[in-house]
Amino acid sequence: MTTDRLATMQEGVQAGIRLVQRRMYHAALETFDQQLTKDRNDLSWQGDLLLEIGRTHVMLGHDATALYLFHQALEYPLAPGVAIKGVMFLALMNLRLGNADQAYRLMTESYDRYGKDLMPWQAGVFHSNLALIQYANGFAQQALQTQYQAISLLHEADAHQFDAPLYHNLGTILMELGDIESARRSLRKATSTDSPENLSALLDLGNLYIVTGSPLRAAVIAHRAADQVWSSVMEFTREEVARLCRLIAHLTHGDGNLPLALRALEKSQLLFGQMGAWQEWQQTVHIQEKWATQPYLPDPQPASRTTIEVYRFLMILDAIHAQQVVNPQFAKELDSRALYAHMLARYMGLPEQTCVSIAVAARIADYGLTALDPEVVARPNRSPMAWQAYRKHPALSLQLLSSAELSQEVRDLIANQHEWLDGSGFPLGKSGKDVPIASQVLAAAETYAQAVVTQRQPHSEALHQVMAAQGRRFSCEVGQALVDMFHLDTR
Repeated sequence: MTTDRLATMQEGVQAGIRLVQRRMYHAALETFDQQLTKDRNDLSWQGDLLLEIGRTHVMLGHDATALYLFHQALEYPLAPGVAIKGVMFLALMNLRLGNADQAYRLMTESYDRYGKDLMPWQAGVFHSNLALIQYANGFAQQALQTQYQAISLLHEADAHQFDAPLYHNLGTILMELGDIESARRSLRKATSTDSPENLSALLDLGNLYIVTGSPLRAAVIAHRAADQVWSSVMEFTREEVARLCRLIAHLTHGDGNLPLALRALEKSQLLFGQMGAWQEWQQTVHIQEKWATQPYLPDPQPASRTTIEVYRFLMILDAIHAQQVVNPQFAKELDSRALYAHMLARYMGLPEQTCVSIAVAARIADYGLTALDPEVVARPNRSPMAWQAYRKHPALSLQLLSSAELSQEVRDLIANQHEWLDGSGFPLGKSGKDVPIASQVLAAAETYAQAVVTQRQPHSEALHQVMAAQGRRFSCEVGQALVDMFHLDTR
């Protein structure tokens, strides 16, 4: 292979990786697929590309597809560093699916085969993931030594970009071993910033404060965690939201609001059950059974601000999950709609609170569809009567969420979700300047998300659909901004 050819291949892969890092997953998939077609005669690159495609599917929640791609990738001839990366992806996927023993076997066998060929930073990343899997298998003391080895290797390589997950793993293990003070120091290091990657560590720190009898500190952590969830809606797994619900349950139970605490636990239990995390599910059920037998005397005092915020949080989760029940595929579209709407709002320089409002509205604006006949939702144009019923769903969404104390900005976004720039939308047929810019951002993101998720179109075709809709559904400025957003800093 010529040097120029190798450089071209590497650049293609790196372009896709940069898109993944910016959470532009559908654009990344198209980039990787294009490179896969070009490099079909180079078997080593085929395997590496399949690993990256699989990792991108993990980000989109396509676990079965990712697992298949990881197995396929490992059938190709791979360099030792790439091969052990592939085994780590496969092991972590097995861990995610509840196969901790299989994950452990994969890791130990791969290290015996490839460990001697790893660079220090690669060995450090491997040992940190191995510690996580050892911990999941109940080998906490062994995991602690492995994690210290990972920290030593990565710091020796000056790879401090891994510090947050390193100290999170360390804090979790130390907490299990009862070294609470060392665990607290490690988790505080892991949560020194509010990046999305730190949410899980933040929840563990909140749990530590609950265990050590510091409910006020735990409440501060819960507020930080909830803010992160709403400011970046798609970035968090069911497990993280389930653990946040359980933390909230402990806080509201400590405040004496048993019904609200049980409701938060029910939500946590549901989420753990959906993801098959049966150990966590059982722990939640045990707490629920214990609390359910406790006497409860209603507090005659008005609800506190914290209680109102918890109620609102759980109600919005109810809205999200109700939409998932109606149509699981539609739920995936909502995930992507929220992700790209929030991203576009930030790209266009809208105020941060407006960006958050757009992300929240993107997830709950269609809650009213759950109150309609499923046949109307599936085929709204089948009759004039069905269409009239369908046109009412923005108002139904607002009605169903009336007690959630949504901001006026979120309420306006829900009301205007289907208003088009050219006046052909509903329910009021607004046009031009009467359709707010935030509503147009949401509409552009919805056009893109419908194309890549529901219609399963490639990224480039989705952009064509956005361009075709500008000037009718939203302004040319908004449509062009969405297209430009994907091309920023891709080189």
